[in-house]
Amino acid sequence: GTTGKPKGVVIDHGSFCASSKAFMQRMKLTRASSVFHFTSYAFDISMGGTFGALITGACICVPSEEMRFDLPGAMNTLGATWAFLTPSVANIQDASAFKTLQTLVCGGEAMTPETIGTWADKVELMNGYGPTECTIFAVANADIPASRDHTNIGRAMNGGHTWVVDATDHNYLVPVGCVGELLISGPIVARGYLNDGAKTAESFIENPDWVHHFASAEDPQRPLRLYKTGDMVR
Repeated sequence: GTTGKPKGVVIDHGSFCASSKAFMQRMKLTRASSVFHFTSYAFDISMGGTFGALITGACICVPSEEMRFDLPGAMNTLGATWAFLTPSVANIQDASAFKTLQTLVCGGEAMTPETIGTWADKVELMNGYGPTECTIFAVANADIPASRDHTNIGRAMNGGHTWVVDATDHNYLVPVGCVGELLISGPIVARGYLNDGAKTAESFIENPDWVHHFASAEDPQRPLRLYKTGDMVR
């Protein structure tokens, strides 16, 4: 799970395929990419970076343990063109030392002005957001250099829809421009938590009162399942 104590999240193949396809499109991952494998296997993005690269036919660059202590040297040696880093790791790097890197996706933490100032003019910088419960990435901002807005997480990727509801009652959508809780729907939404029906029922909901106004957004023959992220957005 994304927050709190570690917990298993049940994700089916369909969700992962939908997420991977959207991930590749928004994050500019192509068969010509050389993906730097740096994230821990305990971090869900490692699955996206690994299997997303394999699905699209990209090259995966796996550094040795020693090389991991010198990121620019490792990426330059392996010819990595695409990488995912948390902002805290990206912020302590010298962007000018990365000679082959073309696309940098940041996530796992909030984007910072420092990250944008360091990287936006050096590479194609993107901001990715997504809980494990929605199969890694659900929202992304691929236009950071233009906006320079570190608070903008972007728009939903293909395979998902985003909704903003009253933080005290998910049966009410908030007006455009107002602050509310972010909910995510679509095929990227996981089945729930492993062996925890109570937590699943609390975080994964079906057919809130407003759903009939948006019948075309999902399959009208199936209940609309949404994941409550607990994150406040506008």
